[in-house]
Amino acid sequence: MLTAAFAPDGRTVASGAEDGTLRLWDVSDPATPRPAATVPDAHAGGVLTVAFAPDGRTLATGGVDERVRLWDVRDPDDVRLVGTPLTGHTDWVGSVAFAPDGHTLATGSQDKTARLWDVRDRDRPRPVGEPLTAHGDWVNAVAFAPKGHVLATGGRDRTVRLWDVTDPGRARPLGAELTGHRGGVTSVSFAPDGRTLASGGEDHAVRLWDVSDPAHADAFGDPLTGHLDTVTSVAFAPGGSTLASAGNDLTARIWTLDTDRALSRVCDRTGGDLTPTTWAELLPGLPYRPTC
Repeated sequence: MLTAAFAPDGRTVASGAEDGTLRLWDVSDPATPRPAATVPDAHAGGVLTVAFAPDGRTLATGGVDERVRLWDVRDPDDVRLVGTPLTGHTDWVGSVAFAPDGHTLATGSQDKTARLWDVRDRDRPRPVGEPLTAHGDWVNAVAFAPKGHVLATGGRDRTVRLWDVTDPGRARPLGAELTGHRGGVTSVSFAPDGRTLASGGEDHAVRLWDVSDPAHADAFGDPLTGHLDTVTSVAFAPGGSTLASAGNDLTARIWTLDTDRALSRVCDRTGGDLTPTTWAELLPGLPYRPTC
């Protein structure tokens, strides 16, 4: 298995394999998961990435064959191809992500570009705007911020880029590239409040970025170290105060984020103490206490 993703309701898992097979699994009873549908030739050469749409009705996959496909997964036991493959990338497609409203799909490829697609009509998906070309090497990771107006991309060129995708047809870079990784960036993930971005890299490190002002994003503290090989995946817990990472060292790690450091940054930005209401907005999931 090369990739896997949960459906939004947590009852189905999709997985992709290097033999080109796409599988869905019924995990409604986690103690006794069962195989559901199997699509043996979903992509020629390997399924590299999978992502469910927010409504759970559609699955996007990308593969070695340079294509992106959409699948109707309303019935996990009967997966059906939707429309025609999305073509335009000229190398492996290794990352896909839906915008929170489900209207736009982002894809990243080893052709050094990210692309945006209008998927509101799943039978007739179409590219929107020009390819995003700021990276100097493979685009390994794409992720939308929770409100859907910002896209993060991570590249083999060791950088993270932020894009204003409020109008997907006129996407534009936000601020300067984010540097600090000493190897390619392999994964990116926004915290639930959209103010922090995590990235994992080939340098075995996880980095946190303050993206509360995406046009002036900045590194947030020191790298999180401990993995002994490439960090392949990062993901925030729903509350935002816990981060999980997984790596090629065959380990997963759980990080409790430094609340005091976060509060210091918030105090610098707000210039005063936080009310309970503002606390809940900026630091959801953490118990209130006097700050500054």
